[in-house]
Amino acid sequence: MHSVEELGEITMKRLTERSCSSAVIYVALEFVNMVNEVKKRTNWSRIDELIINGNYYTGRTCSAKNGNREYKFYVKFNDDAGIETFKELS
Repeated sequence: MHSVEELGEITMKRLTERSCSSAVIYVALEFVNMVNEVKKRTNWSRIDELIINGNYYTGRTCSAKNGNREYKFYVKFNDDAGIETFKELS
């Protein structure tokens, strides 16, 4: 079974190999940026589960899990797949 990070990397590699549309690549890049931000803020080496609710326009409320630990956050991306807003939730 692949970790969330591995799946993101595999997806990005396959998308670029297949010359997918830029919209699809941006979504994958948003995912990778989000995973990296969570790992940076939590000091986790991996994420076991990621639950994402929302959309590009309203932003996403998410929950990342590592073992029995959980990290809840809100994220919104800019037009270049970068993180525009990132807020920890309680």
